[in-house]
Amino acid sequence: EGLIMRSGPTVGGTDSNCYWNEVHISTINTKRTFWLRNASGGGNSGANSNYIYPLQVNLGANANYVGYIESQCSENNIHDLSGNGVVGTPGIALYINGQHNRVYESRTEACTVGLKLGPGGTGCMFFGVDFLTFDFSDGVYPAYLMGADPSAQPICRPDQIYQTNSQIPGLNNVITHMLFG
Repeated sequence: EGLIMRSGPTVGGTDSNCYWNEVHISTINTKRTFWLRNASGGGNSGANSNYIYPLQVNLGANANYVGYIESQCSENNIHDLSGNGVVGTPGIALYINGQHNRVYESRTEACTVGLKLGPGGTGCMFFGVDFLTFDFSDGVYPAYLMGADPSAQPICRPDQIYQTNSQIPGLNNVITHMLFG
C-alpha cells in the first residue's frame, strides 16, 4: 500500500478526526497509491476534507487501484491523479464509494476501468478529467463530469448526460439522458 488515511475510534462520545491534510504522494509498485478508509474501532467519521496530489505515479505490476475511497470518506479533493496501466484485478484506477468527493485535472489510460462509483459515491464532481472508461453499474452517476470532449468521455450535469462514443454502456450516443425527475 501507499498512503492510508484512517481516523480512529469514538472516544468519550467524540469521533477521532482525519481532516484537512494536504498530501503529495509518489509511489512505485504499490497495490493502491492512496486509500481513504472508514474509521476504525466503531468510529463514525472517515478521512474527510483532505487534499491529495498523487504525483508521478508508477503503478508497477501489483497495482489494483490508484485511489480507493470508502463510504465514510467524503468532501476530499483529488488533484492531478494519473492512472496508467491499472489492469490487475479489479483494475480500477479510481474507486469512490464516499459522497461529495471532487477530482480535478486527472487522467487514466490503458486501465481496465478508469472510474467506478460505488453505491455510496453520490454527489461526486469531476473537473477537467479524462478517464476514458467507466463503471456506473451500481446506478450512481457523477453530479458533474466536465472539461473534456464528449468523444473522449461523457459530459454529465445534475440532470443530463451527453456522450458520443458509448462510454457509458446502455446509454445511446448524442442523446441527452434525463437522470432525475
